[in-house]
Amino acid sequence: MLFLILRSLIPSTTTNIYAFLSYNVSVQPWQYNTLNISTSVASLLASFLYHRFLVGKNLLVVVVATTIAACLTGILQIYMVSGLFNGITLFWVCIVIMDINSIASQMAFIPLLILVSKACPTGYEASMWAIFFSLNDLAGSMGGKFVRVRGKREL
Repeated sequence: MLFLILRSLIPSTTTNIYAFLSYNVSVQPWQYNTLNISTSVASLLASFLYHRFLVGKNLLVVVVATTIAACLTGILQIYMVSGLFNGITLFWVCIVIMDINSIASQMAFIPLLILVSKACPTGYEASMWAIFFSLNDLAGSMGGKFVRVRGKREL
């Protein structure tokens, strides 16, 4: 459970990309909503892909593969900030990066949910899920506060 809290405490790609868009690219308010809708659809797609292709597979392999995919997304962020995507609208690059990260994160999160549900005693699943998601939300809020305390950094 501590691993899950620490995993959620780390600032996400979304935090970094929103900061980049806010400070370096002039975006309209509707574009932030487009990013949110796009990542929600990508998460839904990831749930479908997991259910269709990865149910019954070794959970360790799934977690490792999705962690590697998330690391590759981090490399794309470095390329974006360093200017290697010049000539392409950075807003669309952000959408692609966030969608890839959404899919990887959701596909890494589902096996963790499965492990938590297998670990809890029969009849206590609802309480365990409530605790799990409460801690996940708390860690996400703490990660956001961490970024806020650090202040604006030049990208």
